[in-house]
Amino acid sequence: MVEEFLRAGAEIPFDENTKIIDAMKIFHKKEPRNLPAALQFYCGKEHTEAHAALADVHATKDVLLAQIEKYQLAPSPSSLHEFCSEGKTFIDYAQKFTRNKDGIIIHNFGKHKDKPAVENKSYLQWMLENDFTLNTKHIINQILEGKLS
Repeated sequence: MVEEFLRAGAEIPFDENTKIIDAMKIFHKKEPRNLPAALQFYCGKEHTEAHAALADVHATKDVLLAQIEKYQLAPSPSSLHEFCSEGKTFIDYAQKFTRNKDGIIIHNFGKHKDKPAVENKSYLQWMLENDFTLNTKHIINQILEGKLS
């Protein structure tokens, strides 16, 4: 709501004493988004061996198969990839970079979303110094070194 007030050029009628109710935050607190919750929701099973690698693999497989059935998704790897990526080709696994229609690597998030990555070198440096995946940082280094465009 605050963003909408700012976009409209209005004063923000809130201060630090304003009470904020966030339905999305309630949803996320009450409906956890983790593997045990997904296994319970999609398969009606308890994940009794959570964080045991093999048990997590089996639980993930069960969840995926249940999702394919529940949402009537085509079960081929290509179809599932297309569904998950929404038609975009991602450069890094965390999906922070993609390519635009001209094939240029662009940011896929944040204040520089849809802008060419090479035009925002200070932002790339900031990303290197913050909590991004090692794969994303590897891609950033390749962009900065001119090895990836």
